Parts: sequence; structure tokens; C-alpha cells
Amino acid sequence: MNCRVGEYGRAYQFSDPEFGSSNGIQGCVNAGKIRDWQCAPGISDVSVLFDEGTDPDDVHAGVFKDEWLLSAISMVAAAGAEGEVNEQVINLFVGHRDANGDLTYDTTVGKCSVVQC
Repeated sequence: MNCRVGEYGRAYQFSDPEFGSSNGIQGCVNAGKIRDWQCAPGISDVSVLFDEGTDPDDVHAGVFKDEWLLSAISMVAAAGAEGEVNEQVINLFVGHRDANGDLTYDTTVGKCSVVQC
């Protein structure tokens, strides 16, 4: 596993050696606007996966001109009831069992796995 000494209160932090390379944004007209890549707690100390459910208002466009993708993500986020995580969304992620045997998506190293279809 690609872990390094953690930041932002984590003992260890997942690190993807390929993420943030020029290949990840190759061909994007706004690639020159990217100064640095940061993990979610480096941007906001309250970043969590699935906090208070999914909502289309949680999806915001950035500089990558990918509104077509974000529109689809917003539609899936809107499918659930307020304050809940829609089953379609939760099934996109790989959960793991915690010490009590409960299925969780929380991670101490900041790595979330997405199901490959």
C-alpha cells in the first residue's frame, strides 16, 4: 500500500504515485491553472465521505470544464432522500468491516476505493 507519514492529524496518509502527474490532466485547457494537489483534509478539515447523505448541491464545477460528468453525478446524488446516501451511490464504493464487524467507508489513511464496472 502506498502510505507515507500522514498530515492533517493522520498517522499515515495514502499516496497515489500516479495521481497529480501531467497524465491525469493531459489535454485539459486549464492544466496550467493547477498549482498543487492536496488531500481533502488539506482543503477542509471537515471533509468526510457521505456526511449527511448525498445532495446535488454538494457537486461543484471546477476549472476542468467537466460539467457533463458533474451533471451526471448530481443526478445520481439527487436520487436519494434528504439526509440519506442513495443505494446507487453507496454501491459505487468498496466498504470494509471495522473492528465491530460493521460495514464502513471511513478510512484512517484517506483512501476510498471505487468499484470498477
